[in-house]
This record gives sequence, structure tokens and C-alpha cells, in this order.
Amino acid sequence: MTLRNRITKDESGIGLIELVIAIALINIAIMAMFAMFQAGGLAILRAARTSNASVVAEKQMELYRGMLYADIRLNDGLVASADATHTAASEWVSAATQKTSAACVNTSASCKPVQTSITGPDGRVYRIDTYVVDAPVTSGRLGKSVTVTVSLASNPSSVLAKLNGNFDLATGCIFGNTSGYGC
Repeated sequence: MTLRNRITKDESGIGLIELVIAIALINIAIMAMFAMFQAGGLAILRAARTSNASVVAEKQMELYRGMLYADIRLNDGLVASADATHTAASEWVSAATQKTSAACVNTSASCKPVQTSITGPDGRVYRIDTYVVDAPVTSGRLGKSVTVTVSLASNPSSVLAKLNGNFDLATGCIFGNTSGYGC
């Protein structure tokens, strides 16, 4: 038998090479599954934060849903002194466009444009930014638009939830009201 025939028929070491290739493929599969579990965990964490922020935003918006149209406004002194995060937001037009009133008590949560230490259902501390502006309703009557944005207090530039509500002049009408906000 020639040397060439012996080399081509000799399979010693092939089993070891097959074993190394099989281990490498299994390792790739395990790492891919690990990456999927990690990505899934991060997605669940992100969804939980967004869900909790939405609960905080909904609670703030409920304050406005229970108010008369004339009372939906912010405290003018607090709007004028709002921080840069609030005034740099995309909803912000100017202090002049915000619906404000000195009569809005600055200790009321519905009057504050910025609340920086609201504890959510998950125990985290959130920041709420509220914007109240005029918004014409399709019927031609007066309307107000309330936008509530919620972010973590530790990272106010990253909005987790944003809720917008439009309020018509007929919202919470008091018949016979002579203040100009009746129906």
C-alpha cells in the first residue's frame, strides 16, 4: 500500500475534529438563547416602567377630568418659574400660551406644571410635567388641551408616558352660571 492510499484512508483524529465542531455549534446556540432571555428581560423591565408611568399619568389626568372647564389651568407663578426641562419640552410654546391663573392654588396637584417627587405604584419616584393650552374643538367652541408627561425623577429628559386630553367648554357646565363659562 502506498503512502498516499494510507493517508486518504487513515481517519484517526477525525472524531476529535467533529467533536470540536459540535461543541462550537452548541456553544453558539446556547449564547443565542442567553441573548434572547436577556433581551426578553429588558423588554419586560421597559414595559413595567412604561406601565407604571402610565398609571401615574392617568392619575394626574383624572384630576382634570373631574374639574369644571373654568378650573382647568395652572398656577401662573409656577409656570413662570418652571425649570429648563419643562420649558424645553416639545409641548412647550411659551409661558403666554399656558392657561394659568393666580387663583389656582399652588399646593394643588392640578395647578402644578412640574411635580418632581411623585411615588408610583412600583415605589419609584417619577416627575410629572403638565401643559394646559387652548385648543379649538371641531364644533368651534372653546377648548383646552391638557398634556401630561411622566419620566423618572432621576432622568427627566426621557419621557416614559405621555397622555393628552382635550376638554370642551361644555365639560362640567353649570347651568345658569354667570361667570362666562356656563353652557
